[in-house]
Amino acid sequence: QHTIGSASNFSTLGSTAGTSPKARLVGVIGQFVMLGDTDESVNGQVPHRVQWSGIDLPASWPTANSATAIAQQAGEQFLPAELGPVKGIAGGDQYGVILQQRGITRVTYVGGSVVFQFDRISDKVGCMFPRSIVQVGRDTYFADVSGFYVTNGVEVVSISDLKVTKYFQDHHAQENPYKVVGAVDPVRHLIYWAFPAAFGSPITPTDMLVYNYVEKRWSLVVQLTEGPINVIGPDNAAVSSHILYGFNSATLGTSFTVNAFSGTVGTAILTTGEAEWNPGGYARVQGVRPYVDVTANAV
Repeated sequence: QHTIGSASNFSTLGSTAGTSPKARLVGVIGQFVMLGDTDESVNGQVPHRVQWSGIDLPASWPTANSATAIAQQAGEQFLPAELGPVKGIAGGDQYGVILQQRGITRVTYVGGSVVFQFDRISDKVGCMFPRSIVQVGRDTYFADVSGFYVTNGVEVVSISDLKVTKYFQDHHAQENPYKVVGAVDPVRHLIYWAFPAAFGSPITPTDMLVYNYVEKRWSLVVQLTEGPINVIGPDNAAVSSHILYGFNSATLGTSFTVNAFSGTVGTAILTTGEAEWNPGGYARVQGVRPYVDVTANAV
């Protein structure tokens, strides 16, 4: 817990039963808080382990398998070690997904002493970049070294073609996986992934790949930013008319301040595929009329 504007460090959440483990990742599945990539003082680092709180009790972390834990449905699960550390936890009402570096597991609430059922849905595709994970409804989008993917908790599907994947592989900085950052603009149905287009130190994201998850189309934006973020106001209302914001880079002279994206509209390049209007014969094209969402005479 932390009071915005104060200079103090974060205070601990407090506990009603037990102590929550140290962990790199936190997620919410139904009425449970779940932690991943944990660090245990007894067993050492257990990156493939997850632990969850009591049901509707985010401050209660009783010892796994104890009478209190069973009564509160709190528990832990060791995931396959060969799939690597937990990189993200995305949640729904009755189920969620756990993304490891080399695989993905569906988590389904079943209640009772079992609490959750764990089913591996992929051991071919995982998530390398923890901050790339973006949840849109029941779908979870994420980036891996092999490209961009989406999972609905049943299957994992690639959304980047060869060109987009190759561009990402040629430009992103693999030595700093936390510099690939994703955020969603639900009004325009766009997901933005910012990443560094150059190597070295410090590594600052300079490019953003933008994916329209309704039309399933990609665009590229060149923008120096520490990464896009979603800013939500009271009652989950978007702040002002903006939903997508970004942190300024220190190299811009304003260190890590939150700002809306704005600026002059860029020049569009339209690339069409080949078409044969009169198969086997001639056809005359007398004009092209673009249908665009802009003011009159803007094209």
